[in-house]
Amino acid sequence: MQVVEHADWGDITAVVQSVRLCLRRGDGRQGAERKPGDTAVGLAQHSIARAAARALAEKTP
Repeated sequence: MQVVEHADWGDITAVVQSVRLCLRRGDGRQGAERKPGDTAVGLAQHSIARAAARALAEKTP
């Protein structure tokens, strides 16, 4: 696990909000309409959100 020493909380907050919007919106497409790269993008967004949440949890008293 990589420890975040000096996190830019503005950037982390922006990433988390962006991922939440993407997950909530779902880009308005149905499963059959997804492109092959969409799965990788979704996994990357999920991974970034998890890392941001983990960093926030480590830094929050």
